[in-house]
Amino acid sequence: MLLRTITNSIIGASLLFFGSVSNAGDSNATWSWAANTNLTAQPGQRLPDLSYQTTEQLVPQVINSVVIITSMGVQEAAPGSVERTTPESEEKTPEDDNSVDEFLEEGSFNFIKISNHLAPLGQGTGFFIGKNVILTNHHVIENGVQDEYIVQIYTFKYKWYKARVIAADEKTDLAILELINPDENSDAVEPLKFADADSWTLGEKLFAIGHPHGLYWTVTEGVLSHPHRRVSSPWQWLIQTDTSVNPGNSGGPLFNMRGKVVGVNVLLLGRTEEGNPVDSGLNFAVRSDLAEHVAEELRVYKRVRRPRMGMSVRNRPGDDMGIIVDELSEESPASRSDLLPEDIITYADDVPINTTYDFFIWFTQKMPGDKVVFKVDRTTENRDGPQTFSLNITVLLEELQEE
Repeated sequence: MLLRTITNSIIGASLLFFGSVSNAGDSNATWSWAANTNLTAQPGQRLPDLSYQTTEQLVPQVINSVVIITSMGVQEAAPGSVERTTPESEEKTPEDDNSVDEFLEEGSFNFIKISNHLAPLGQGTGFFIGKNVILTNHHVIENGVQDEYIVQIYTFKYKWYKARVIAADEKTDLAILELINPDENSDAVEPLKFADADSWTLGEKLFAIGHPHGLYWTVTEGVLSHPHRRVSSPWQWLIQTDTSVNPGNSGGPLFNMRGKVVGVNVLLLGRTEEGNPVDSGLNFAVRSDLAEHVAEELRVYKRVRRPRMGMSVRNRPGDDMGIIVDELSEESPASRSDLLPEDIITYADDVPINTTYDFFIWFTQKMPGDKVVFKVDRTTENRDGPQTFSLNITVLLEELQEE
């Protein structure tokens, strides 16, 4: 499946030693950083992060949890084309002769059409997040058979599985799958863990594993270029990286140097003059905190519950703190509260709100049923002229009804 691309412009570590160390004064003396519990930071000195490893060390630890995903769909034979069938007993792998040459066309896997049969429509990457549960992009599987959502999974240990889509979310472009025919091999796969977003450092080293252009199990490296971008969907929180990703990396994991997933690769910017996607070094992944939240929502509720406020806001002119309440929707949580148009929101649940972007980041982390408290500055007119006072206003959020 092609990695989604857009052409819009966006507005906008050093590697620490890990392992044993030899004592220069004694060739027989070795000791481990992790074993030395007496390390003490001196003033102005920062101790090494002992959890950091190299890409070479980490790849063998995580690669078994990364899979190839092929979405299946019914395709009719094109006029004059030769139909081809594969016996059910014949197990073909992506490394079989001609599988890439015959099926790879302009960066996507458009397999030979088989009349009235299931045929692979597209391919991407995914990874285990639970026992026999896989996370990927929605657009990797969206063209599959809608009634059954048949998906083929291929693991690093040369095992094919069938999977069904548990649920998918278009707004964040995420989907979770469940293996239909698990076995002792899939049961033994170690699910990947998500990184804590609070631990990220701008410029820290990252690496990705995926299947760009059908080149299976490709490892690429880069850095964390920016921890929070919004490119298309207002509900999609992205991190920016220069780690090379291409069509086929969609849905794959982006790792930090602790072997934890910081993001799910989803899109890259730019196209060539011919309209083909191109890796410009501006690549994006769904943040781990959002991906983990959405995956859990899809697992439990088969959808993502989102809050509704029912108001529009705008930035204040200049550098003044706060945002202005523009309009209140009828029969909404905002209209049922004490908020009024032209109120200035300066804090939301003790979070400073300087711009509408601050407000968006805060709001998208809320859930239906949450009671939120705004600190509001309100100006009124009286005989002595305009007077401004502050007040706290509580709003009970309700669930946004999807169309």
